[in-house]
Amino acid sequence: MWNLQCILVALAAMLIVVTAESSFTKRTYGVEDFKGHVSAFGDFNSDKHADMFVVEQNTDTKKFHVYVYLWETRKNKYVKLDTKHTITEDKPITSIVPGDFNYDGRLDIMVLGTSSDKMELSESYAHIYLGFLDDFSVTYKALSPPPVGEPVPIDSNNDMKMEWYGLSYPASSDPTAHTAHADATATSISPLSNPTTSPHASTSTQPVRTLWLYAGNDGSDFPLYTASQHALPPHHAFTSLCMGAVPVSVDLNGDCLADLLIPACKPGTEMSNLARSGDIGNVTGGKNRNPKTAAALTPSEDMVWEIWINDPQETGKNPSEKWHYRLHDVNPAYIGMQQPTFYDVNADGNIEVIIPVCYPLNSCAEASQVHVWFNEQMPMCSRMSESGCRAQQDLCVPDDKFDIGGLRIGMLSS
Repeated sequence: MWNLQCILVALAAMLIVVTAESSFTKRTYGVEDFKGHVSAFGDFNSDKHADMFVVEQNTDTKKFHVYVYLWETRKNKYVKLDTKHTITEDKPITSIVPGDFNYDGRLDIMVLGTSSDKMELSESYAHIYLGFLDDFSVTYKALSPPPVGEPVPIDSNNDMKMEWYGLSYPASSDPTAHTAHADATATSISPLSNPTTSPHASTSTQPVRTLWLYAGNDGSDFPLYTASQHALPPHHAFTSLCMGAVPVSVDLNGDCLADLLIPACKPGTEMSNLARSGDIGNVTGGKNRNPKTAAALTPSEDMVWEIWINDPQETGKNPSEKWHYRLHDVNPAYIGMQQPTFYDVNADGNIEVIIPVCYPLNSCAEASQVHVWFNEQMPMCSRMSESGCRAQQDLCVPDDKFDIGGLRIGMLSS
């Protein structure tokens, strides 16, 4: 009898869950005709609740709009905010990045989009709109020179302010590099190394790595950015960033500062094209490898993974540039690798790099794996007098000898 009652209670609970999930979208979003795409969440009106940013395309004008849906606690649903000024873009919007870009305590948004519908090295746009709790600014501020692809936010100089890192065309070779919206102010260019004279720089038709540094606000309270175009790293061919993968900020050496894992490619290389460079093969070596399941991919000739360590003592080649990173290591990339993620796989307190592998890209028939780059650092101290380890009261001690080698890979096959 008791077992029957337990079963009935469990079935009733499952029925409630299924009923709730079946109407989750309607009950949570509170929108009957939801035609747009949810692009981001953020507290737009500073009421401590996550609001929703939606991108919609007008079927008549073919233009793209950004709308804000505020979370109404009393109504228990999202309600569309009726703003005086609607964000409208002529070109497709690819993503929305909320953030306080001018540091006035109110949430702004950056609208990222592309100038072309094709997967190519075409200029994108990055427009910053200021938020005023119940409305947006009429005008916007554009990153200049325009980015190629989507830039990623990083703190390159540890000043708790956001910079942007990505690709742009050399200003000396692209006459449209400073073209911005009529309401936007052009930013200045201070090259870290001249793309036209550096022996490692890209050609005039290829984009170069660019860091947009925050330089205060202008008279209209828009954030100002100065762009530094450079051709890192110092080794020969891999001067560009891979299209289809983005750099990631994560602490890799245990000093509690954000390091960089950068997918570096030869100019013009896309992640989707790496599978055409070779075939499936076997790679031996590495103490973390399981010989029974180790079926690695052929190393790519077009791509490597760069590990940059956040070093406050690093001044760079030009002391005027605030680039606090030094190149720690370069790991090989294998054909079929995708965008990495991060997780402490073996619960040792260190962050491992997890990279999915799919080959060929349309089916993953020959390789459907998860590559784990194990991060080996100094262990935690087990007693007070122990040396060569991290003390519990001083956890942010960097390990300069940390090992996150590209060939030392553990693989989880599906």
